[in-house]
Amino acid sequence: MTQHATVPPPLQRLTRLPLPPLAAVYRKAARLLAQAGHRQTEIRTAFSCPPAPGAITIMDALRAAAAAVCAAGTLTCQEQAVSRLGDHAVYRLALRLEVRGQGPFWIDIASLEEHITAWGDMPRRTTESVVAQLERAADASERSV
Repeated sequence: MTQHATVPPPLQRLTRLPLPPLAAVYRKAARLLAQAGHRQTEIRTAFSCPPAPGAITIMDALRAAAAAVCAAGTLTCQEQAVSRLGDHAVYRLALRLEVRGQGPFWIDIASLEEHITAWGDMPRRTTESVVAQLERAADASERSV
């Protein structure tokens, strides 16, 4: 039986690189949402806030913020680094949010993104409430460092 060396995929090798602080990602996402406005992914009820023209979702803001913070920092802006930083921001934020009194049920990245999206899609969710939550997440991540 032939044995082959196991080489970890590039993402696993990348995990040793330092990431910029999550607070920078959350604050950048908050600024993006404050400028563009929050857009829910689905207008579910008559009480949902109508989106402003050019408004973006929370997930759009988080991913764009991760790319901007990565590009502005000393980290080489490789797609994997941006993705890893964005995934880390999603993971930490999802654990802070409750939808109908519950946190995320699964912790895979797709489920965490869906949880954040569901939180943003709650009736009467406003740009101000989303920005405030991102600012609280930034403050909490600075305290935990």
